[in-house]
Amino acid sequence: MRHTHLPLYRLLMLASGLCLAASPAYAQEDAPTTRSREVGQPAGKDEDFAVGRYVFVGIGVDRYQEQTLWQHLDNAVNDVVAVRDMLVENFGFESPDEWFLTDEEATRTAILGTIDELYALQPEDNVVFFFAGHGISAPLQVGERVDTQAYIVPVDVKDFPDTRAATRQYLQIEDLLEQLAELEVRHVLAIFDACETGIALNERNGLKTRGSGTNFSEPDVLMRRTSRHVITSATETQKAFDENEQYPGNSLFTGWLLEGFRRAVEGGTGEEESPDGDANGSLTVSEIAQFVATNVSRESQDRQTPDHGTFQLDQRGELVIELETDPFFDLFRLAEEYYDEGKIEQLNRVVADAMAMRDADPHVSYLRYLRASENGDDGEALQALQELDAYRIEGHDIPMSPGPLRNALRRTERLCKNGGCAVGGGE
Repeated sequence: MRHTHLPLYRLLMLASGLCLAASPAYAQEDAPTTRSREVGQPAGKDEDFAVGRYVFVGIGVDRYQEQTLWQHLDNAVNDVVAVRDMLVENFGFESPDEWFLTDEEATRTAILGTIDELYALQPEDNVVFFFAGHGISAPLQVGERVDTQAYIVPVDVKDFPDTRAATRQYLQIEDLLEQLAELEVRHVLAIFDACETGIALNERNGLKTRGSGTNFSEPDVLMRRTSRHVITSATETQKAFDENEQYPGNSLFTGWLLEGFRRAVEGGTGEEESPDGDANGSLTVSEIAQFVATNVSRESQDRQTPDHGTFQLDQRGELVIELETDPFFDLFRLAEEYYDEGKIEQLNRVVADAMAMRDADPHVSYLRYLRASENGDDGEALQALQELDAYRIEGHDIPMSPGPLRNALRRTERLCKNGGCAVGGGE
């Protein structure tokens, strides 16, 4: 994931919006790429209520077959891997390898087979289904009626959707949601990071609702009720950007999804508000969906608008993630505030307390930089910046908020003017 704290190398990245799904006009070589029985009944008594497994199912496709017009993507596989890691490492999700398909594994048959296998789950379990890859909306005509449907594109598609036969090679999102709804589990969240998938939230026959809004019930009540939620990364007429400047290596949508999860873990203050807006220590689907929609819409200047709603068999519940906050990050945020406010004594005290909690890592190096720069210790500041650059080269996420970053670059330019250090700098 990429933090709102900006990495040193962000300034070296070029801004390019690439869409996760393409119509023929977007498939040219030099065009940018773009992306049976009652179910899940909650228990009636406290002593009977059991919280089951949290399971992540991931499908990501970058490398489509060469003979098709579907352009290769750069970040779809990165996206499903990053979301999987985030949920497994921070929220206790399971993600069996057989339910995680990327590139050549993500055939139409394999995706449908994976959903079939989910029927082995238990009524108290919870599922997140995430797809990243190409998506498209296309007309479906039956007699005189023409209806537009949303599709995701498996890796083994052979044709472009200019005929009815071609669309049968894809996976209709409405059909997928119907199958996911019928799983005998308590909560299902389906996420589609692909172009034009927002049409899946159009109301049809009362099966789905668009923009169902935040549910304000208490978390324990929401957990008891069955839920079927879907989040899409773009409306039925929009492309989904495969790349972005702020979160290199992820799509714009997934970058902000990961950022929301990260802030929920670490908490947030001021401009870095957590999606857990009521600060009750529980993160709901509605909260994360609203956070992502707000930030993606703003960053894309409304060219990409995520949406959120419910689908078949939803009973006004929510998949709720209980948050366990790390006291280190409380001190980390305080240190940033004291740095911004020029409170040197408080900064020194908080940094010392935070460093006593954690071994060396990028966050510790960053705190050392804040302390050294505020105290005028150029030598330690430079050493901390070099450590951060080494962590960056190793692929770690680098915490860096805008004010300290600008100061760091100015100081680095002066201290490294003869090219004697490996820290990236300059606009």
